[in-house]
Amino acid sequence: MDIAGLRSKWRITLPTLLVLSGLLIANGLGFVLYTPAPAKSLNTPSAEVEPTLRLLKELSTTERDAMVGPEGELIARVNPQRLEPAPLDCRIWGPFSDTQSLEPLRVAISEVGEVIEVRESQIQDDPDFLVNLQTDNNVDKARRILKELQSQSIEAYILAGGPYANSVSVGVFSEENRARRHMNRVSELGFDVEIQPLLRNQTVFFLVGSVPEEFRMEPHQYTPCTTIASTQ
Repeated sequence: MDIAGLRSKWRITLPTLLVLSGLLIANGLGFVLYTPAPAKSLNTPSAEVEPTLRLLKELSTTERDAMVGPEGELIARVNPQRLEPAPLDCRIWGPFSDTQSLEPLRVAISEVGEVIEVRESQIQDDPDFLVNLQTDNNVDKARRILKELQSQSIEAYILAGGPYANSVSVGVFSEENRARRHMNRVSELGFDVEIQPLLRNQTVFFLVGSVPEEFRMEPHQYTPCTTIASTQ
């Protein structure tokens, strides 16, 4: 076949050339886009750096000052998250005559520990002493004695109720020795006089809380919680 025949057989037109060029370019881009990345080697060293042991003399002045105390001793580094909280002691403060009196102590306890409760209780207060004249619960006798006492310039009155109703009182004293002196004075006038202790209860308050062992707040005294039963 002559050259003219070959040209006629393999004649490539311009449109065909453009199509072939486009296919080649697309195929090249696909190779670039889908070429897999090389797998990481299992022997690739880790980016983490193992801690190294450094001598004290290798540290900077700032680092040494942070680790060494004023006397040359090493300062221990303690992780605060590992410190166990100090145990708290359960204590009782009181008695208080009212809740306002214990308020400063309650605030101080709440800042360092825990306020458990405020307990109300009845305790036996110091007795008063009644100086009286018995009348066998006879009102007429009580009125007659009352007039006789008043004629002697002794202040007196008839008790209207209670365990000593219709007896004649010549005074109530907070101290027994004063009551006894007054009893002797009235007895010298010829009257039969007695002293009766008047027992009374008082409402008081106790503050119960948990605090560190070293907690103190003057002048308030405390007792361990195990003794709470004796205050009720």
